[in-house]
Amino acid sequence: MVIDADKTARQHLISVLLDVDPQLDIRPCENAISAQRFLFERVFDLCFLDVDLPGTSGFGFLDEQQKYQRQIPPLVFTITHQDFAFKAFDYPVVDYLLKPLTTKRVAKTLNKLD
Repeated sequence: MVIDADKTARQHLISVLLDVDPQLDIRPCENAISAQRFLFERVFDLCFLDVDLPGTSGFGFLDEQQKYQRQIPPLVFTITHQDFAFKAFDYPVVDYLLKPLTTKRVAKTLNKLD
């Protein structure tokens, strides 16, 4: 799952992920509401999450999931600055990536799951 309000950033990350592994089944989400809907439907192996979402922050989205004891998939925060790095690790985080994302860096992150 890729959650990012910025359409260009979302499409770039999807493109990078498919460069790393063309077989990936990726669900793009532009906001927390669409992400919640997908989380009701299935369990995801990994979630790439930007903190800056409309209506709520990425952290607000995660807190809401925890409040209702919904499963949160392993997370990769994708963000433009380092300000939230320490807070990010309060959640099941695999990695914290700074934008712009590169294929090499995303591949390194995905290798952590193996």
